[in-house]
Amino acid sequence: MAIKYNGNPAIVLEVHHRTPGNFASVRASHHPLHQHRQSADVRFGSTDKVELVDIERKQLEFLTRIATAIFMDPETYDTITLAENLIGEANEYLVENLSVQVLYAEGKAVQVELPASVSLKVVESPEGLRRRYRQ
Repeated sequence: MAIKYNGNPAIVLEVHHRTPGNFASVRASHHPLHQHRQSADVRFGSTDKVELVDIERKQLEFLTRIATAIFMDPETYDTITLAENLIGEANEYLVENLSVQVLYAEGKAVQVELPASVSLKVVESPEGLRRRYRQ
């Protein structure tokens, strides 16, 4: 589930309902989508209103990188360009034809999720490592 927190969409990772005494509260761990920050805990009172955000996941295929990363929707064959800062650390593991999930919040791409494993080829390594592992 995703909520709007401080005006920005955030994925809710975990929720704990607490009722100490007469004050009911909900503690939620969330991850902001637009910023590359770590998750944070926030406490909501029983009367606080929370706005839900529509989330959509699309399976896209990475095509190439020219100044930005270019993906293709395999169903419609539309090309989609995503900014490098949106991709973040996943940029190092993108290889051609890799299928990734892109998370959309409010119609905008907000996060790229890589598959659990990626096959990469080592093209260069220090001399000592090459000898140690070649058998």
